[in-house]
Amino acid sequence: MQATKKRISDETVNYAKYLPILDLIERILMVPRKTGSNIQIICPFHTESTPSFNINTRGNFFKCHGCGVGGKGSIDFMIQYQWGPHFKGDSTKYVSAIELICGIMNEPIVYDNGAEAIQAQPSSRTPRTPQRPIVPKEPEKDINLIKKANQLLLKHTNLSPEHLEHLRSVRQLPTETILAKGYRSFPEKPSRVAAALAKELPTLEGIPGFYEATSKQKDQTYWTMKGSGGFLIPVRNEKMEITGFQHRVDKPRWKVTCVDEKNQEHKLLTAHLDYQTMVLTLNWDGKPFNKVTITEPTNIPVSSNGKQIGTVKVKPLNKYLWLASPDLPKGAGVKASYHIAVPTSFLKKKISPVGVKRVGITEGPLKGDIAAEILNIPFSCTPGLSNVRTVLVQPV
Repeated sequence: MQATKKRISDETVNYAKYLPILDLIERILMVPRKTGSNIQIICPFHTESTPSFNINTRGNFFKCHGCGVGGKGSIDFMIQYQWGPHFKGDSTKYVSAIELICGIMNEPIVYDNGAEAIQAQPSSRTPRTPQRPIVPKEPEKDINLIKKANQLLLKHTNLSPEHLEHLRSVRQLPTETILAKGYRSFPEKPSRVAAALAKELPTLEGIPGFYEATSKQKDQTYWTMKGSGGFLIPVRNEKMEITGFQHRVDKPRWKVTCVDEKNQEHKLLTAHLDYQTMVLTLNWDGKPFNKVTITEPTNIPVSSNGKQIGTVKVKPLNKYLWLASPDLPKGAGVKASYHIAVPTSFLKKKISPVGVKRVGITEGPLKGDIAAEILNIPFSCTPGLSNVRTVLVQPV
């Protein structure tokens, strides 16, 4: 007799499909219960010290403003969390993701087998302590290919006069140092840079920051880069090899939140920020009533008849991002890495930072490059304050 393949019932599919992401994340990551329509937590997809992973409970979608991972619904989150962001939209993982969700949430799985319904009951109705899913190891990345791509990126890009002046006047770095470090501007036409690299490399798949885009006609694809205006900071190891890039954006996104007197999301007060003019438009019940030019983080009180009825909170998001593309076709993420900042005097004399008696420690590659020049010693730089152990174990 030929066996009939089980099919998950619509009942179970709908349970997983409409399950609030926050409920699932709280079970998987064991984070404390939070309330609100926009919740930020430490991103489960990359290393960071300041929460940049946003969960919109009203729309049931998620987005990390640090690494770019995002999606809608619990199934989408589970696929990316279990198998990696590059599996986003992979229909072959759909059923397995639903089964994982039901197991984590202690929800019975109902299968349709012809006219017969088979219900897989958990062994106990008592909620069990959820286990973090075992994430299969991703195929090892070709580190040498990535390093070669990073070096070629320097070859096919340059530093704009505006960014050069910023590094000289604001950051107080000598021109000689800026050029020696390899600072570059994010290209105005990233697809041209990607095309140039594609001619010199066997593939761009798996290179952080690059991804395959589809033309407007949707009949062909091409390689390009994820990002916007800003400058790129090469992140180097103790051998001075470029292991990645930090992207310091010129115009970071801003977070706009409208809350009531109880600090909950306001039901009538909304606001929209025009990034071209940096003018914030305040709306009441969908109708504009005021405009404010934003130049710095601010809280804007909204009053009626002498009584405060709401507040619009405006603050910038992180200016420093990693050049990465984990949420895009054939893109790749990057693991936050230490950076070894070496003084220009060491580079001239070809002095290795390995084995020196005195080494500084700081946070961020740009700060490290500046400090190394001032104190004339190598600096080991952590990708974030919470990752100080990263620099303490390196052979410098």
